[in-house]
Amino acid sequence: MRNLIIFLLFFNLNIALCQEGYVVFKNEAELDQYFQDIKSSDSIRWEKVKDFGNLKLKMDRSITYKLRFDNEKSIFNPILNENDGHLLKLSKSKSGAYYKDEQENFFYVNKRFRNFNVKLADITWEITEEEKEILGYICMKAIGNKVFENSKISSSVIVAWFTKDIQVPHGPKGINGLPGLILEAHYGSSHFYAEELNMESQEKISKPTKGEEINEAEFSQLMRSAVKN
Repeated sequence: MRNLIIFLLFFNLNIALCQEGYVVFKNEAELDQYFQDIKSSDSIRWEKVKDFGNLKLKMDRSITYKLRFDNEKSIFNPILNENDGHLLKLSKSKSGAYYKDEQENFFYVNKRFRNFNVKLADITWEITEEEKEILGYICMKAIGNKVFENSKISSSVIVAWFTKDIQVPHGPKGINGLPGLILEAHYGSSHFYAEELNMESQEKISKPTKGEEINEAEFSQLMRSAVKN
């Protein structure tokens, strides 16, 4: 009997520690910062590009994402549907995939006909005492900033809401590193809200195809220079 009790306690502990599943996120996006800057500073140029900017905004808001996770790893990418229109399929294909495990934290994407393996910057977090409920879970608010390899801290603030009830360090779009699963995140023009949480799913998490290695600061600079050119 004593051995049976020990076995049951050990079995239940393993179940509690092995947390896996998925979260479905909706992005209530804003206009990209690039287009916001044009809109506020150059009305003539905005008239030329506003149709494209508004179309991109529409596509961003149309995409639903899934974060698959377990204790050690996660992957975040768009949910693909057979009935998606051509533009939506194209937009999803350009969204890339965010992969994290105990050693790696990368963004895999194809931009300008090149495959990139973007090493994401670490995030420094400050956890506040503010709380709210999301999908039945009590979540705490955290405020973060990205720290790039030259120790430069980004001025763009990240706001995330995470729950300690699910103790995995994952979140949407490479926003991670907190002592609990992130169910809401705000960064730049992206505003991710969890719509569904499934803790019974055991979907396979596969590392994406590797591309040209580059860090996040270098990738951002490359994309900005490509737009200017």
